[in-house]
Formats: sequence, C-alpha cells, structure tokens
Amino acid sequence: MSDRIRVDARGVSIDGRREVLLCASLFYFRIPEGSWQDRMTKIRDAGYNCIDVYSPWNFHETERDSWDFDTGMRDIDRFLELAAQNDLYVMARPGPYICSEWDGGSLPAYLFADGIRIRQNDRRFLDRVAKWYERVLPIIRDRQIDRNGTVILLQIENELDFFACDDVPGYMSELRRLARESGITVPLIACAGQADLYGAWGEVPDVIPTMNLYLDSRTPGLEAAVTTYTRVLEGLDVPLMVTEMGRDNLLMRRFLASGAKLIGPYNQVSGFDFGFTNSVNNWGDPTSFQTSYYDFSSLITPFGQVRDFVVADRAFAGLLRSLGSMLAGAVPLDADVAARMGFGLSVSAGESSTPPVLLLDGPEGGFLAAVSNLSDLEQSFTATRGDVSESLRVPPGVSAFVLFDVDLAPVGIPVRVVVSTAEPVLIVNGDSPRIVWQAPVGGAVVLTAGGQVHRFVFTADAESRHAVGLPDGRTLTLHGIGRDRAGLLSGHDADTLLFRAPPAPPTARGLTWKLRAAKTTHGELFADGRRCTPRSDALEMERNGYLRGYGLYRLQGSIDSPAAVVLHGAGDVVSLYRDGHYIATRYPSGACELVVLPASDGASRASYDVRAEIWGHSNFDDSRKPALRIASLRGLSAVTEVRTVATLPTWRAVRAGCGDLPYITGLGRNLTTDRPTVSTWETEIDVDGYDDSVLLRFDGIACEVEIAVNGHPAGRVDTFAPILDISSLIKPGRATITATTAKRHYDESAGTVSALVGRRLAVDVLQGIDEPELGMAAATARDNAVACDLPLLLKPGELRWLYVHGTDSSPTDAKLTIAGRNVKATVLYSGRVCGRLVVGVDGPVMRPGQPDVGYLPECWAGTDEYDVAVLIEAVGTVGATVESISIETTE
Repeated sequence: MSDRIRVDARGVSIDGRREVLLCASLFYFRIPEGSWQDRMTKIRDAGYNCIDVYSPWNFHETERDSWDFDTGMRDIDRFLELAAQNDLYVMARPGPYICSEWDGGSLPAYLFADGIRIRQNDRRFLDRVAKWYERVLPIIRDRQIDRNGTVILLQIENELDFFACDDVPGYMSELRRLARESGITVPLIACAGQADLYGAWGEVPDVIPTMNLYLDSRTPGLEAAVTTYTRVLEGLDVPLMVTEMGRDNLLMRRFLASGAKLIGPYNQVSGFDFGFTNSVNNWGDPTSFQTSYYDFSSLITPFGQVRDFVVADRAFAGLLRSLGSMLAGAVPLDADVAARMGFGLSVSAGESSTPPVLLLDGPEGGFLAAVSNLSDLEQSFTATRGDVSESLRVPPGVSAFVLFDVDLAPVGIPVRVVVSTAEPVLIVNGDSPRIVWQAPVGGAVVLTAGGQVHRFVFTADAESRHAVGLPDGRTLTLHGIGRDRAGLLSGHDADTLLFRAPPAPPTARGLTWKLRAAKTTHGELFADGRRCTPRSDALEMERNGYLRGYGLYRLQGSIDSPAAVVLHGAGDVVSLYRDGHYIATRYPSGACELVVLPASDGASRASYDVRAEIWGHSNFDDSRKPALRIASLRGLSAVTEVRTVATLPTWRAVRAGCGDLPYITGLGRNLTTDRPTVSTWETEIDVDGYDDSVLLRFDGIACEVEIAVNGHPAGRVDTFAPILDISSLIKPGRATITATTAKRHYDESAGTVSALVGRRLAVDVLQGIDEPELGMAAATARDNAVACDLPLLLKPGELRWLYVHGTDSSPTDAKLTIAGRNVKATVLYSGRVCGRLVVGVDGPVMRPGQPDVGYLPECWAGTDEYDVAVLIEAVGTVGATVESISIETTE
C-alpha cells in the first residue's frame, strides 16, 4: 500500500500532512486535448487542489477488443501528466460504470447485445471488466503519487446503490482484487449515490465508502444530518468524503462544518459530448436526451470562461490553505458539547442558537463555528466567548466562519485568536509576517500577542490594516478586506496586496462565413455503411454490430392499404418513410410506437425505410420505459404493418365490487371510493388466420393494467408503455382478454382500448453508419453543394448537407449556433462530430445545456479556416426552417 497517503477518521494525510481536498470534476473526454492545460490552470487558480477524473470504458474500447489510449482526447497518460505538472491531486474513477450522463454509463453496448448481466458478480461481465482494467489501470498505476504522478485515490464502480446488484460484497470484492492485482496501491473508494453505504460498498475490506450528497444548500439542520454520516464513518476509521455535491458555495461551507474532508462539487469544469457519446437518462418526463453541451452552470463553461462565483470559491480555498492541517484534522462537536463550551450566537430578532462547531486539530486546539444565513434577508449575529463579544453581519444565502481560541503558532505566527468574526485567506510567515482577513460585510479580530490584547475591526468597503508587535520582535500586519475582494487576492509584494481583475463577461466575436448546401438521400448517406440481413429475432442495431450512430432498416409491406405501422422496441430517434415519402419522426424510448399512415395512394404493397439514431444508451437504470434500462438496445426489435384498428368498447366485470349481477361498461369505468381500486374485466377479440400480430393499445391510460390472454399472463401497460404485444399468446379464432386495473384510483382512466391486428414484416436490409462513415458522406456530397441563403426551408423528412466556411486571422475555439424550427443537426468539424443539435423540435426534453450549440475546437483544425459540415434533418411534418447560423469565438 502507498506510504505517501493515509486515510483515517480524522481525515486525509499526504506525505504526513493532513489536507482538505477541494476537488473539481475535470473530464478529459469532454474537453479538446488542446484545452486541457487551460482548464487545469483555471481550476488551480480557482483554489482547487484536486480533480476527479472518470475514464469511460466505451470511449477507449472503440470496438470490441479494439483499444485506444494514445490519440487526441483519449491520451489518459498525457492528461495525468499535466495534472501532476499543475500540482493537482487526482481521484481516478475508471468504473467500470461511471454514470456521468455518458452513453451507457460508459459500458460498451456489445455487453448489452450479448445479454451479459452487467454490474453483477457474474463471470461473463467480470471477464470483460478484467480486460478493461488490464489496459486502463496500468496507466493510472504509473501516475500514482508513489510513482510519477499525483493520483491519490481510485474509485471502483459508481453509485452502485442505485442499481439492483444481487451480490454487492462479492462484486465489489472482485473489483478490488482486479485493482490491487493491477498494481494500484493508493486507497480504493466506493461512492454511495443515495446514502446507502452498504448498497454501494458492501462492507468490503480495503475499500473506503464515500458519499455523493446532493442536498439543498438552504436545508435547515443540514449540518446535524450530515454529521450523522460523519459519526457513522468515524466508527469505520474513515472520514466523510463527499465525492459529489452541488456547486453552491454555501453548501460547500456547510459540508466542511459537518466534518467533510473531501469536498467535490460536481461538475465544476463543463465540457462537450463529442461524437455519439450522449446518453438518454431519467431527467425528463421520463425521457430526456443529454445535450452535447454538458454544462450544469459550472464554475468553468464548456468554452473555458470562468463564471463570477469563482471569487467565493477562492475565498473558501484561502481559508483551507490558511488553517491547513488544523482544519484538515478537525472534528465536529456534538451540539450539546458545543453549547457547554459557551459559544453564543444570536440573530437580531433575539433568537439564540448553537452553531455547528469544529474542534481544530493541533496542540492547542481551537474552534471554528459556522454561521449560515438561510433566510432571504441580511442577519446580524453576535459571537461571544467568555467576556468578549463581537458582531457579525451575514448576507442572505451566505455562510461565514467564526474562530475561537485558535493558536496560530502551528503556522508560524505566535498569536492566539480569542474571537474572530473574519476568516483568514492568506497567512504569510517570515521577516514581515501578515494575515489577510476577510468577511462578507465586515469583521472583527481579537487576538493576544505577548500578553497584549489587540482588536482589529474593518469593513468590506476598503482595505484596513493593523500592526501587532510579536514577542520575537517582528511586526505582524493584519489586513481586512471584503469577501469579494478576497476572491481576487493573488498574493503580495512587500507591503502591498496584489489583486487580479474580476471575471469579465466573455466577449463574443462573430465571424463572416459562406454557406453552401447539397441535398442528400438515404442511399447517399449510408453508401459507405455496412450492410446485413438481420435475423427476424435480432433486429436491434447492437445485435448486428452497430453500437452507435445511425441505422437504416428497409422492409417490404405485405398488406394492401394498411392503416398504421407499429415500431416495436423503437429508439432513440426513428423516422418512418413509406414509398420514399416521409411520414413521421418519433422518440419512443424503446416502447411500441403506433404511426398512423395517410390514405393509400393506390399502391398495393408499400416499401418502408426506418432511419434510427442511437442518441445514446441510458446512463441510469430507470424501469419506466424500456430504453431507459441501462442494458437496453436501440433501433427496432420488430415492425408490424397494421391491417385493422378495432376499438374494444365494452368489458364485463369479473371482480369489480359489483356483486353477482352482470356489469358491462368501458374498462375501468366503475366509480368507487375504495382506495385504491383493484378490479378485473374481460372482453373477446376475433383473429383471422391471415394475421400473425396482435397488439393492445390503451390510449390515454393513467394507471397500471395487467393483461392476460386466455388465462396466460401477457404483461403490463401503463402511461409510459401503453401498447402491449400479445401476438405470442394469440391463435386464430376467439381469444379472451383479461385486464386487471392495479392500484387504480377511481379518477384514473384505463384509457380507450383498441386491438391492432396485422402482420409482422421482415427486414430485408439493415445498414449502419458511425462517425467515420458520416464524415465520408459529408465529403462526397460536398462536390454537389451550391451557394444558398438563409432562411433555408426544407420539406418534411428532407436531408440536406450544409457547408459553412469561415476564416479568421486569429483562430481559436469557436461556437456554432443554429436557430430554426423542426431541425435536428449533426455538426462535423474536420470530419469529426462536434455536436448533435435539436432546434425547435416538439420532442424529448433536452438537458442540461444548450441544445442548439456545437463546439469547433481549434486543435482539431490547426488552420485559419473554419470548415464545417452540418447534416440537417427536417423532423417535422410541416417541414423545417434553418433561420440562422452563427460562428463566434469568445475571449
């Protein structure tokens, strides 16, 4: 095990010195490699001493058994080397599962196609994890703090407590074994996503449980609740390490007061999902698509601008540095103990309370109390210790710390702070020692030096100074400044404090550009894609080797003048064309999707094209819709051509609290005050021997209904999946359908029920294209492009390439923005996908960032030209409009 890092109940020690880890997420796979140094410089300058780094398995295993750790954004070793050069500790998080709103939580989609039980103590899964660990962990091993780098912690798995793992101890023990056998000597950690330590950690020896705690920063009593976790972990001889939390400075301070020794606001460095790496997840209704623009209003934007709340973070980091190991080894006191020690804090309204108090580590101890104003108005507090009282004003939504009985000799300053309503942000030892104090509005410092009492009072309006003679003959200078000013402090020169400029809003500089356009077809778009004839029971894209990108299904109809088409297991974005004419684009999330067809134009048998796009595999295991399960597949599982749609209006009550008399009405139409209402109903349908596919559709359903066919269970329908395929239980003739409305309240409708009857179609050809083939299609179509102007109108379902060419004498990273209606756009730069945009579309919820923005990295082009290709899909039945395109650089 590593000799340089130790973890115990008091905290984290590195090279024998305790440190509070202020940790920012910084992900190499979301930041162009040319910007890695820029982001590290900025996060270090913001006061952070640590970064956490996921490594996505499916980003490096680009195809099954094909690995890339060396090129561009995939060069992990180069990234970790830069972290060491920037004096940033690293918490490495290689999974195998990472979540992070990333495609499949980083699990390769071929695992899903193979039917492997993921995130389980299952040999098939662990054999594949071993191959991943065999490649990624040696890179991390050689960048551990004991070797050539700054990796101090390694996380195995991620928030396993959100997942139904059958054998947590067995699974986590295997991951621990693989990590240790790969040469990992730093402490291993496992994070809980919902405070279920056992579900995330399994009490596995040699693995430290940590917590991801997303709490509202203004929650009353938060410190007492979080300190409960601190006490539990103390019993395991480990500290509270909050590996993920919100980005609010108030919350960060309240966690520190609760005993946290690793504070990890997620996600402080934003980025971008390049290529086909987005996910679908559980943030929508319930579906949402992850935008390419990955930003949670973080400290640093995807384009590298620093947001203004950096000043509060720098002031907080200054406190951590100033008190150093005294604060890093501090422990929270129980409220009754703190009350007996005589600390008094009272607000202006006269209410009194005992604040959360930390006992500082050191020979003389000392105390730090947290004063948090959770109201919407400024509050005045009085800090009392013995016969000394000082006032403190705290703005709304702000937390401030008060010091009591703190001996600063451990940091080289021979003074004792009796009471301070200000925080130190810089302590300088030497011939001319100084302490810079900050407070949100103003503060007071009462300290003793050589038996003399000194009182220093300042306001936030201007810098104040006070000289203190030390017993050793030196003169200590006390500086007092406001918190906003403290967040701009960069150091000192002789007797002068040095400040940097405040963060300025980015200046956008628009570029001039020319636009050309070229129409394209499915045949041209998929010309370089692989072709296959899939088995009828294996239509999903992943089962046919297409793990990401687009798929094109081609089918021949078998019914004259069909009424509709049902797309089974469809996802994520599916567009239906009939005889070359666009019908609709849908976002079914893996459920069966009914598409009503327009009246037949006389053709007896239609041909169909279904274009499917894998937006991304779910990063979260959500059972509400099929494609939100983490191991779900994309594309199609079947296609039914519907001959008839027959409404089933009348049902017989079998068990509905209606006595023995016949009771015939619509399904679930009985009214009762029972809560909940559970009732069973029956009806019959007749099936022709020609038809081989029958589905039930519950239009407008608002409850759960269990279905049986001829007494055999068929499945469940609800508001998220209102269509159920019962074909396997149907034979020609009459069938009895039984429906049980489960957990229904009387005002929750079971919907209008209809039977969709028709024939299952065979897929003649499936073609797939990924990023390289898309780039080739863009290059091929370029020769046919002609100049065009905006706005540009597209017919429903039309595909068109737009080529945007701009020049700039000082090229840098640029932002491309599209405005319009019913536009889905895939943006390519130097042949690489740099953004998938959804603009003005009535479709899925797009989160968390701007859905209309693409990123043009300078390091991808390296010239003074911006040469962009954009695939436009008109996804509305009324066509699409590209209203404007802009390319801007920001400074």
